[in-house]
Order: sequence, then C-alpha cells, then structure tokens
Amino acid sequence: MLNPPQSRMSIARGSAVRDSLNASASFAVDPLMSNPLADLPHGNSEEQRVLFAIFDARHQPTPEYFKEVLPKFFKRVATPGDSYSTRYELDYLVGFAQVPQTFAKLDIVDDALDTNNGMMFNMLNLVRNNCGAVTSCGTNSTWQVDAPAKIPDEFFDARTKIEDTATSHRVFLGKRRSVYVNSPCVIGIAKRNARYLGAVARWSEGAVQLFWVTLLGDRKMIWAVAYQLLYLGMIFTTLILCRLRPMDDYWPLWEETPYLSYFRGRVLDFDRTGATIHAIEGALVWVMILLVNFLVFALARCLFGATAIVRHVVMLDNLTYFWSTGAAFFWVGLNFYMIFSGSIPFEYDIQSWMLWLLSIKVLQYILTYLMKAKGDCKEASIWRSQQMFFVTAPLHQLSIVMGTMGAFVIIWRKIDKSWWTTDNSDQVLFLVKAWTSFIVGSAGMAIICVIMALAVNYAEVTSSMISGTMILFFMALCIWDAFLDVWELTGTLHNAAKLDKKGNPLDEDPNTPARYHQKALTAFARFLWRSREKMWTIRWVMDFGMPLTVLVLIQRESFGIAAAFSFILRL
Repeated sequence: MLNPPQSRMSIARGSAVRDSLNASASFAVDPLMSNPLADLPHGNSEEQRVLFAIFDARHQPTPEYFKEVLPKFFKRVATPGDSYSTRYELDYLVGFAQVPQTFAKLDIVDDALDTNNGMMFNMLNLVRNNCGAVTSCGTNSTWQVDAPAKIPDEFFDARTKIEDTATSHRVFLGKRRSVYVNSPCVIGIAKRNARYLGAVARWSEGAVQLFWVTLLGDRKMIWAVAYQLLYLGMIFTTLILCRLRPMDDYWPLWEETPYLSYFRGRVLDFDRTGATIHAIEGALVWVMILLVNFLVFALARCLFGATAIVRHVVMLDNLTYFWSTGAAFFWVGLNFYMIFSGSIPFEYDIQSWMLWLLSIKVLQYILTYLMKAKGDCKEASIWRSQQMFFVTAPLHQLSIVMGTMGAFVIIWRKIDKSWWTTDNSDQVLFLVKAWTSFIVGSAGMAIICVIMALAVNYAEVTSSMISGTMILFFMALCIWDAFLDVWELTGTLHNAAKLDKKGNPLDEDPNTPARYHQKALTAFARFLWRSREKMWTIRWVMDFGMPLTVLVLIQRESFGIAAAFSFILRL
C-alpha cells in the first residue's frame, strides 16, 4: 500500500506548461514518495520525484482520474523469501501516463470530422501500449519528473508546435516507456468545424517540423528514417528493373540449367509472353528482400530488444504520416483520366489481383477485429478515420510547406517556432470546403454526363468511364458527412427531415395540407439523415462487395480491370 505522508505530487492545469506554473489553477495534492529511491536505477535516498499533470482549459478531470493514473507509476515487487508478501515501488521507467480525450455531447454519428478520434484512442493506442509506445497528446497526461527543482526547467521539448510528441520521443529514446489508461476520466469540450480543422493543420505542421529537426539533428532516429527510405527505394528499384530488363536475357539461363530447363518445358512454354518469368523472378527477389529484412530485424532484436524496435516504428509513423496524404489527389485524378480517356494506364491480371486482394482483406479484417476486441472501437470510428484521409488531404499539403519552412528556421537560425497566435482556421476551412465541394460536384457531374452519353450513344461509353464514375461516386459518399459539416448544412438537413433532437419525426399539424413534392423532399431528407448511422457499411462494400462483383464479371475483362482500381483505395 502507498504511504501518503511520505509522498508528494505537483499538478499543473493549463494549456501551456510555462503559464501553468504561475497560474492560479495550479494546486497540490497528497504526495508520491512511497519508498526511498535508493533502489531506483537513477535515484538516491535524498531525491524526490514528482508527477506533473497537464490538462487543457477545455478538459476537466473527474475525481476518478488519479485513482486510475497513480497506480500505473508503481510496480509490484515480491519480498525475497516470502512469496505471500509484496511491496510497491515507484517505477522509474514509466515516463508518463496518457488518458484518452473524451468529449461531452458529441455522438459518433454527429462527429463528421472525427473529433473523437475513436480509432486512435480505442484501438491503436491499446496496441501501442503493449510496447509502451503511446504518444502523448498534450492534455490529459501525467509526467514523472526527476525532482521538484526541475519543474521550472525546460522539461518539454518545445522546439516545434507538437511538444507533446517531441517529448514523448525523448522519453522513448531515453529507454523509458509510456502507459495508456483507457478510461473516460477526463471530459472535454470539443472543437468544431474550422477550429478543429485548424488544429489538425497545426498538428500536421508540427509533425513536419519535427520530421526535419529529427532527421537533421537526431542521430538516434536518423538511422530509422534512413532504413525506411532505403527499404522503399528497394521496392521501387525492383519494380522498375524487373520491367526494364529485356526478355532475351532470361532464356539462355532457362535453357542451359538442367532443372530450370525441365521446369521451362513443363510450365513456361505455355506462356511465350514471358510474364511467368517476370512473376517468378519477382517472387525470388521479394523472398531475398524478406530474408534480408528478417536478418536485420533479428540482429537488431538481439542488440536492442523487440520493444525498442517497435517504439522506433511508432516514432517513425509519427514523423512521416503526412507524406502519404498526397495519394488522395492521385486517386481522384485517376478517375478523371479513366472517364475522359476511356482507359486505364496500367495492365495486370485482374483475376489474380482480385483473389490476392480478397485474401489480404480477410487477414486485415481479422487483425482489425483482434485489435477492436481490446477496446470499445466502433465501426463508425474506423470509417471516420478513413474518411478524414481524403477530407484533410489539402491541409496536410499546406502543412508540409509551412512546416518545412519553419523547420529550417529552427535548425539554422535557432529560432523558436513552437509558438502560434492563430491556427489559420479560416484558410484551412476554405481549402477543405473547396476540396470536398470539388469531389462531390465532380461525382454529380460525372454521373449526369455518363447517363447522357449512354442515352445518346451507348457504344461510345467504355467500361472505364463507368468504373471511374462509380469510384468517384463512392469517394463522394465517403466525404459526404464532412462536406455537410464544413458547409454547416447538417442542421439544414435535420430541419428538412422534420425530426426532433432524438431523431424522431415531428408531429405535423393535420390541418396543414402537405403537397406531394414536400412529402417527397421530407422523406428523402429523412433517408439521408438516418443513412448517416450506417454509412460505415460502404467500407465493407468497397473491401469485399466490389471485388466479388469483379470476379463475377470477369468475362468482361475491360470492366474488371477498370473497376479493380477502386480497391487500391482501400490499401
């Protein structure tokens, strides 16, 4: 048991650490010095440690907060020679504890911009917690500080706009870990629309700053980044070289080697195009790459341990997630290419591709549901997370530019770029409005134009045009809720549906005559409103329904090839 008279804890409240030290909201509670620290690896009997908790002004801890968090900083130690007696010691290796953000009066159906971030807090963080690699999100976190005298010092890495992530990385690189407490013991008020999108852009800009600062200034992380870039380079090199080598170079090898010659006579003679040789060589190359990666991982595990490797992977993800956001523009542009050209710029075996994709999706869903079982992650949360990939694509591109400029100022001019007076909410909101309107409007125009073209000259409409229109339509469905939210049309749709706050139809005055078109409009609005609850089923349709449809329609190969590109979106 803890001995309260022997321990002490300092708690600061506020959105900034420096301000919180002088804020009137700061307060102290009973201590945390349970035992002499002579047993700790970096402590002595005269040293005290404190816990420093941070809460943004919008987040209020409940009375259960410290009951949930405090035990995570202690470890149970068995008394030598007595298996029935145990004691608790302060665990120095716990750098901080993080509690999820929970918002009041924000239902997941109404959370069109994924403010709850349910997939991260209720699934991914539970997985990361297995290796102590949960990253702090600033608020709702409690940090273990070496001594009370160090609190006024620059404890947090505040060079960039995401000091919480940077400090988390410092903790991980110091061979300490984090602990995730998945309990709704802090309730907050959510940012909405422009303010939240502005915050997302600021976090992304901070991640870009931290990427460059880490890459050019942190030797411990630069090797992880370099290895990832090398691995990606190997992928594209093998893909390009495999296609560039002439087929004539292969045949002497297959003819002169006895076993290969026998194999060629039994198998390869049925494929004079040489595609089978490409496939075999590609498989051999990837087996070699996997073996090399396995050996590197085994060596690193022996030297550093598997936990340290996984923590570096998490840190790498924190530093590079924004680079992939440009893919959203490619997928939208690919649809326009398919619609206007009537073809696709790629060639592959559609049947093999669909079978492989279905097998990957089955394994992916099994893994996802194993992770979901650890927490209370809803299907809608996963859907919202995927939806935001498209919605926030333009603001991430802006953040890459702004963050890169800020990072080089930090590195070479030694100027603090962590401060901010505004997160450019209006500018970010304008970008998201323009982007989502472009996708929704393009989908509508594509549907109208294809239908008109089919009516005028059916033979001129290719399967690629139809498939591109279908993909664009699914993209529009994917961002539909966000489109309504940023344009503040959600309330308008609710009013048009004539529903109360609970979603039940309002009682209409029987004396008021209702015209047919008004009833039809109300019924359509109600359909749109209630379909929001089941919008996540589109993910299942795109992952399983459409690949199965392509396999059924495999006789019409042109349609299958074009439609198959809709599934790369799920990768």
